[in-house]
Amino acid sequence: RTELEQQARQILALQSQQAADRQAAASLETTLQEQTARAAQLESALQQSQRALISSQAQAEEARLEVQGLRQRLQAAEQSPAEGELESKLQAARAMTKELS
Repeated sequence: RTELEQQARQILALQSQQAADRQAAASLETTLQEQTARAAQLESALQQSQRALISSQAQAEEARLEVQGLRQRLQAAEQSPAEGELESKLQAARAMTKELS
């Protein structure tokens, strides 16, 4: 009889352990599902950030090219009037030289 009682206790202990193991497995499964969903959210956020970065880089490149073009136009504008002024002064000097001679 004591052997049967001991076996019964062992069976109850095993059943109790199985129930605890099932509960732990269910908890781990829930955690796994939550982490999988979180990983998908992070992946999506990363992709959005990468798209935003690429867009920002393209805008920065467009702005850089626009500034470069404006600088070139400014340099050209600065050089043109200077050359025009020199030309008109030269013509004025030639005119005075002709008048003097």
